[in-house]
This record gives sequence, structure tokens and C-alpha cells, in this order.
Amino acid sequence: MDKLYGGQRMLRGALHNALWMWENATIMIADIRHRLLRPDESIRHYQMLANMFMFAERSQVYLDDAQYQTERFGVFHEGKGTLLSIPPKYL
Repeated sequence: MDKLYGGQRMLRGALHNALWMWENATIMIADIRHRLLRPDESIRHYQMLANMFMFAERSQVYLDDAQYQTERFGVFHEGKGTLLSIPPKYL
């Protein structure tokens, strides 16, 4: 029982430290963009203006020279200057 209590105390300490870091972190959201593409629309060679997270659902995504296929969905992190292309999807 002693070991379990010690483990719980360590877990609580780690959780407390993580929460403290999140509460005291400086986070700035500079820009939020939303664009929904129809199946016949595409994005070609869009250069990222800043680091960005992107959510893509059932699509093919090109980031610079790398190709990604999402069956259900994908979350991508792109760096500033990355070229984004999403070809049209014909059903």
C-alpha cells in the first residue's frame, strides 16, 4: 500500500507541475483561418505565412515534397514557409 500511495503522490506532483506550466505559459494565437473545400476545389502551392496546425478530413495533402493520405482525418503541423497543396477529390 505504501508504494501505491507514493506513486499516487508522484503522479499528483507531476500533474500539479504540468498544470502550473500551462497556467503560466504565454500562448498567443495570431491568426485563425477556416476554409472548407468542395470535392472539386483545390489549393495549390500555398506558402505558409507562419507555423500552423491544420485539420484535414478524407483528403490527400502535400507539404513541400511529402504526400499524406487521410482516410478519416489528419492533424498536421506545418512550419512557416511550407508549401501546402490539396488536389481536388472526385467522388
